[in-house]
Amino acid sequence: MHAITDAVIVHIAKITYNWEKIWSKKITYLKKKILEILDDCAEMGVEAITFSGGGDPLFYKYITDATKRLAASNIRFASLTNGSRLNGEIAEIFAEHGTWLRISMDGWDDKSYVEYRNVKDGEYTKIINNIKNFKKLKGHCLLGVSLIIDEKKLPTYLQYDQDHEGSWS
Repeated sequence: MHAITDAVIVHIAKITYNWEKIWSKKITYLKKKILEILDDCAEMGVEAITFSGGGDPLFYKYITDATKRLAASNIRFASLTNGSRLNGEIAEIFAEHGTWLRISMDGWDDKSYVEYRNVKDGEYTKIINNIKNFKKLKGHCLLGVSLIIDEKKLPTYLQYDQDHEGSWS
């Protein structure tokens, strides 16, 4: 059997692979199927899997099961996330076994985050706390943040950078 050397991207969304019908009717089947797919990837020699989706992959009901399965294999794994669920067991699994996580941020404080993301007040602070707590786990996983910058945000980000002498930690 030939090894697959390219990364595999697992796009978790209700519309991918027509999972909307599976999601609503066969939740147990979905868990069994995703674990079967991951086992097949390991058997084929897949080297890396990235979780992404039309929504945050950490909201996927079986992401913990999936990452535990990957941690027990030779497959490296990573994820895009908004950071709101980066806590508890899933944070511990990624810290110890994940390759990287990238958190998308669209604000610089609670007010701006609510404006850009249409989320409840306090969500920005929650995500910042999740990031700080993730760093405390001292795992091997690289944690990055992607900032979406538009003409409204640019002056604020530049001022922050100047005030903090280029340090965003």
